[in-house]
Amino acid sequence: MTDIKGLDELTKMLNEFAPNVEREILNRGFKTASEPLIRQTQTNISSKRIKKSIGMKLSKRNVALVGARSYGSFQGQLAHLFEEGTKDRGYFSKKRRNILKTEKKWHATGHLKALHFFQRAKEQTEQLVFDRMVDSMIAAMEKIISKYNKKYS
Repeated sequence: MTDIKGLDELTKMLNEFAPNVEREILNRGFKTASEPLIRQTQTNISSKRIKKSIGMKLSKRNVALVGARSYGSFQGQLAHLFEEGTKDRGYFSKKRRNILKTEKKWHATGHLKALHFFQRAKEQTEQLVFDRMVDSMIAAMEKIISKYNKKYS
């Protein structure tokens, strides 16, 4: 087993692999590392639609995106409203008394209270996520190295 002491050494080792192997290692590491954050976020939110849409996606730039997904069958379009809340909402109705004068009346429809479900989950699992990410990437590297050693020995 290789002793890795920090992010710089991990990055240096990742750059030695082929791009497709590097992406596979990152994908495994990010997927394993994001599991506690996803579970905690789903625990913090009560909406079933948003709970189902919480997940992880690896972008083309090798960056993990964790949050509410709003494509395909996922329905997380309103997650930002639950996270940040809204101000008082409403509309004006126009009532015409005569030709020269119209009266506007405000009809309040309410507001959403900010739940900060994702921010709380991030704060609760931050250290666990980083620890799991390094451990899982090292394990993925070791697995791939042993696979290639078996294949070419």
